[in-house]
Amino acid sequence: MKKGDAKLKGLPSCDEVSQLPSKIKETNLMSNYQFLTPEEKQRKKQRNKTILYASLLLSTVVISALVTILANQI
Repeated sequence: MKKGDAKLKGLPSCDEVSQLPSKIKETNLMSNYQFLTPEEKQRKKQRNKTILYASLLLSTVVISALVTILANQI
């Protein structure tokens, strides 16, 4: 099999196979929760809290707008 034949069948070439372990090491396959510092955890918790409050505010506005529209149709 020639070097170019492997690409035709969708298989990695010899050069790509020799680099596979180094490519695997570069990717982070573990969960991000294990690599967060305490400061990052605090920032993430604060960001999630802010997103929660913003979504509650937005949902309240949308629900009240729908109730208003439905009440005006009666």
